[in-house]
Amino acid sequence: MNSLAHVRMNLDLLDVYGIKEQRNHILLGGILPDLSELGIIPLKPAHEHSLSFIEYLRNHDPQMVGLGFGFMLHGEDPCGLDHYTHREGGFIDANEMGMFEILQLHKPRLDPAKAKAFIHTMTEFAVDSHVDIKYAEALNNAVRRSDLDRIAFHIYNFYGGSPKKIRHALHFMRTIDWRKLTDVRKVAKYWKNYMAFQALAHGNYVKNYVFFTKTIALTRTGTLINMLKDARDEIEEPYAKFYDTTRPLLSKTFFEPFDSGNLKAIFAHQER
Repeated sequence: MNSLAHVRMNLDLLDVYGIKEQRNHILLGGILPDLSELGIIPLKPAHEHSLSFIEYLRNHDPQMVGLGFGFMLHGEDPCGLDHYTHREGGFIDANEMGMFEILQLHKPRLDPAKAKAFIHTMTEFAVDSHVDIKYAEALNNAVRRSDLDRIAFHIYNFYGGSPKKIRHALHFMRTIDWRKLTDVRKVAKYWKNYMAFQALAHGNYVKNYVFFTKTIALTRTGTLINMLKDARDEIEEPYAKFYDTTRPLLSKTFFEPFDSGNLKAIFAHQER
């Protein structure tokens, strides 16, 4: 899922269990594994090594342990939100055919080999447009109030990657008004920029330049807006059912093994 879907799920769970400690770190940790989508940190470790990351933070900087808990809620292993979204037969797969029909209807200039990835991204942006603006405001607040250099240090120190790129990416997040991702008209431009950054982040610059000029630059923003509107309508009911089904699963995996007192003890070091 994209950022706002993660923030909604995580914030709602924190509210259910009355956890107020390290909320900003947990919310940021819930979206930062997707730095891997831009080639900034390794993809597989970012989505599967969160338990070790939590242990690293508990030993080296307990005031930041919520960051690792956010990574865990996000990831594939152990069974965070992306596990239920991306696995075979998960949310993306279950809604792929409806999204493909929208793609056929609007006929964007798209390399057929990229269609599956395009549909995946479109689905996730459509989901974010259903998230209430209060969650975007919570993310805006978390980005503004957090020590981004300190977070960047721990992500690099544990996961590797480029410390300069990690730091720049985190500070760039402060320029984003996350509330815009709830509006399909505003998200279309953001989506084009995202696709461009993603294409240029992975290796073969000549190949990616061709992808950019033939696919992204030639896809009219108006086409993306109309596609996202249709995708938003298509995904509304499935997303509501997915959310209601998945939240108890995440609760059982990550919250029920602890009572609220134990979780609060883990996060007892306040974020600074």
